[in-house]
Amino acid sequence: MKILNKKLFRFLFVSSLAVFSLFINFKVANAAFCSLTPSPGTMTLPTNSTTLTWSAGPMGSPPFSGLASVYADLLSAPLQSEPWPGYKFPATGGSQTMTGLVAGHHSYRIQCNYYDQPPWESVASVYVNHRVTLTASPTSMTLPTNSTTLTWSMTNGSDSRNLPDSCTASASPANASWTGSKGTAATNSQLVTGLVSGTNNFTITCPKSGLTTSVSTVAVTVISPPAVPTVTSPTATSVTTTSATLGANVTSLGSPASISARGTCWGTATDPTTNCLAQGGTTTGIYTHSRTGMPSSTLIYYRGYATNATGTGYSASSSFTTTAPAQPDLTAASATPSTATAGTALTFSSTISNIGTAGTGASFSNFFQVATAAGGGGTITDLASSTMAALANGASATATSPSYTFASSGTYSARACADKTNSASAGTIAESNEGNNCGAWTNVTVGSAPAPDLTASTPPESTATAGVAQVFTSTISNSGTASTGASFTNLFQTSTVSDGSSGVVDYPVSPVMSALAAGANAGTSKSITFSSAGTIYIRACADKSSAADVNGVIVESNEGNNCSMSTPWKSVTVVNAPLPAPVVSISASPASGTVNVVNPALTWSATNSPTSCTASGDWSGVKPTSGTNVSQGILTAIRTYTYTLVCSNADGSSLPKSAAVVVTGGEAMLTASSTSIYSGDSITLTWSCPVADTSASGTNFSTGGAPSGSISVGPPATTTYILTCGPSGATAQVTVIVRKKPFFQE
Repeated sequence: MKILNKKLFRFLFVSSLAVFSLFINFKVANAAFCSLTPSPGTMTLPTNSTTLTWSAGPMGSPPFSGLASVYADLLSAPLQSEPWPGYKFPATGGSQTMTGLVAGHHSYRIQCNYYDQPPWESVASVYVNHRVTLTASPTSMTLPTNSTTLTWSMTNGSDSRNLPDSCTASASPANASWTGSKGTAATNSQLVTGLVSGTNNFTITCPKSGLTTSVSTVAVTVISPPAVPTVTSPTATSVTTTSATLGANVTSLGSPASISARGTCWGTATDPTTNCLAQGGTTTGIYTHSRTGMPSSTLIYYRGYATNATGTGYSASSSFTTTAPAQPDLTAASATPSTATAGTALTFSSTISNIGTAGTGASFSNFFQVATAAGGGGTITDLASSTMAALANGASATATSPSYTFASSGTYSARACADKTNSASAGTIAESNEGNNCGAWTNVTVGSAPAPDLTASTPPESTATAGVAQVFTSTISNSGTASTGASFTNLFQTSTVSDGSSGVVDYPVSPVMSALAAGANAGTSKSITFSSAGTIYIRACADKSSAADVNGVIVESNEGNNCSMSTPWKSVTVVNAPLPAPVVSISASPASGTVNVVNPALTWSATNSPTSCTASGDWSGVKPTSGTNVSQGILTAIRTYTYTLVCSNADGSSLPKSAAVVVTGGEAMLTASSTSIYSGDSITLTWSCPVADTSASGTNFSTGGAPSGSISVGPPATTTYILTCGPSGATAQVTVIVRKKPFFQE
C-alpha cells in the first residue's frame, strides 16, 4: 500500500508541473483583465443611485485556463446593506444599479478569479454629497417690515447619515441675528430681524467630513416706502444788499432714489415756497448757487429743497438780513464825568461816532440830557444843543455840554444824543439806524461840599461798682472831608432803658475837644458814679452838650450820626462794692505754762460780717465766728501749741491769724523749811527738777541723784545750798542764815 501511495504522489507531482507549464504559456499568450466602473461616480442628494459595470477575461478552456468567477464585496459604505456583495454573473461582464445611497464615500470591489493565475481585483469609489437648502418667508417686504423666517433643511435628512457635521450662518450685509453656528437637524428655522433696505443675502454653510461642503444662499428684498428727499444744513454766504449765495445738503435721495432737481427758495416769511430755483445737480451732497433780486435791509428766510417722484423735501428754514445801502449811522458814547460836587459847575462830554458806511455830508446838532435819578429816572432836563461838523464814515469827534451845576448831593444821570437838538427832535441826517443816536445813561454821583462829619464810638466799658467812680471812654472821629475848624463839646448819656427813651441823664465832657482835622480822631472820657446796683445803658455823642442840643456847634455833612454808631446804647452792669475780707483777732490765756498743768482758753472774733470760721494747727474744724475763753484742755507735751483761725464772708476770706501757747517742763526748785535758824538747829531742804530731768546733784547737801526729794540738814553757819538738775542744767538755790543762839531768853 505504501508503494502505491508513493507512485501516486510522483504522478500527481509531475502532472502539476505540466499544468503549471501550460498555465504560464497560456497567460503570456492571453493577458487577463478585471475592471469595475461607476456611473456616476459623484453625485449630490437627492441623486442617490449609481450603476456599477464590471468586465473580466479572457475565457480559457477550463479547468486548465481562463476566468473562473467574479466575486463582489464592499470595502466601505455608509449603507452596509447595499445589495452588492456576492458572485456576479455573467463573470465576463455586466452591470448593477445601486439605489438609496446616503451621503458619504461608497467603495465597491470585484475580485476576478482565474484558473491559471492569482486573482485580480478592481475598486470603484462613489461619492454622495449631502445637500442643505435655505429658504426665506417672505422673500420680499416693504419697510417698516424688516424680518423674515429662514428655514434650512437637509435632503433626505430623515436619515441621520445625510446630516452635516456643522452649519455656519453669514449675511451680506451683515446681520447680527444671522451669524455663528446653526442647527444641523433635518429641518431648522429662525426668525431674522433687522433687515435693511435693498437686497439682504443670507447664506448657510454646512460641511461634512470627506465630502464637498454644501452651501445655500437666499436673497430677501426690502423695499423702502415712498419718501421725499432729505435736505439739511441750509447755508447763506456773501450776503449783499440784494443777493446772497445760498445752499444746502441733500443727505438722502428718498424713495424712489432719484431726484429731478435740487435748489433753494427764499422769501420774507419763514418756510418759503416762493423764489425757488434749481441749482442743477441731481445727486446727494452739498451744493450752493447765487441768488439775486432780494430787497435790501430786509430779513430774508431761505431753505434748500430736492424733488423726486414722491414729492419735494425741504431743509429747515434759516435767515439773514440783506445789507443796507451806504448810509451814515451816528452814535453817542457814555457821558463823562460820573462824579460832581453840589454847587460846583461842570461840563459833560461825549464821543460822537459815525459807524455807518457813508459820511454825514453835512453838519448836525448834538445835545445832553440830565435826569434827577439814576438810569434816566425822575425828571429829565434837555440842555442846549451844539453843532458838530460833518463826520466821514468811521470818524468821531467830541461833543460838550453847556456848564451845569447840581444844586444838592445825590445820584443823578446824564447822556448825550447825536443828530438831535432836544428830546423831540428827529434829526437832520438820514441814517441807516435812527434808533441808536442817544448813548446809555451815565449815573452821576453828586457829593456835598467838603464838610466835617463827627461820630463817637461806643464806650467799651461794660461794668461798674455802685458808689465807685467809673471812667467811660469813647473815640471821637472826623470822617468828613473838612476840619471842624473849631472846638466842640462831647457828651455821655445814661438811660434806664435799652433804647434811651426814658430816664436819660446827660454827662457833658469838660473841657471841650479841640478842632479835629478831616480823618483825625481823639479820645474823650467821663467819670460817672452810680449810686446803686442794676443795669444802666450808656452812649457817647460828639458835638453835643445835652439831649436838647440837636446839631451842636459844628456844621456837618451828616448831623444824624453823632451818637455811638456801632451800638446806640451800651449795657453796663452795676454791682455793689464787695465786702472787705474779715479781720480775725485771737488770743490764748495763759500763753504759757507747765506741761500737764496748763489749760489754755482761746478767745476770738472777726470783723466785716464773717459767715464762717475754720480752725487749723492744734485745733481743727468749723468754728463759730466768735468765742470767749474756750478751753483747749490740759496740754501734755512740752512744745509750742499754735491755734490758727481763718474766717470768711460773702466776698472773701481773712488772712490766717494764730495764738501760741508755750508749754515747758517747769523750773528747778529748792526750798528750805526755814531760811533763818540758830546754830545747832536743823532744817528740811525740799527739791524738784523740771519734768524732763532724770537726775540732780546738790551743793552743800546730797540729793542721792534723785531729781526730787527732801533731806534734813543742820548747817553750822550761814550756808547757800545749790540744786543742779540733769540733763537740763536747771539750777535753784536757797541760803539759810545761821545765828548764834542767845544765852538767855526773855
